[in-house]
Amino acid sequence: MGIDTIDDSVSRRTCNVFVKIFQAESTVRKLCIHLFSKYICSGAVVKDTLLERIVSTAMSPTRLLADGIKSMVTHKYKHGSNVIVDTMQTLLFHDNFVKPWSEELTLLRLLTNSL
Repeated sequence: MGIDTIDDSVSRRTCNVFVKIFQAESTVRKLCIHLFSKYICSGAVVKDTLLERIVSTAMSPTRLLADGIKSMVTHKYKHGSNVIVDTMQTLLFHDNFVKPWSEELTLLRLLTNSL
C-alpha cells in the first residue's frame, strides 16, 4: 500500500536527525563528533546515544554522513555484509576523495588506522 512500517519511519527520522546535527555548528554537533571519532577509532559506541541507535540498525554512520539520508534509508544491509568494506568503498569512489584536504580522505585514513 506504500505505507512505511513504524521501524522504517523511526529509522528514517533517526538518520535525518543525525545528518542535520552535523550540518549546523552547535554543542550537540561537537558531542556527536567526539562520539563518532571514538566509534571510528575504537569501534566503541556509548549506550543510549543516537549513534548507538544507528549502529544497532546495521547502518553505517560514516556512509550516512558521506551519502546523505536518501541513499541510506533505501539501502538495507543484507545479513553477513561487511559494513567496513561498504564504507571504505563509498569513501574511495567519492568525487572529493582525490583532494588531499577532503573529509572523505581523512575519514578513510581514520578508518584504516583503526584496523
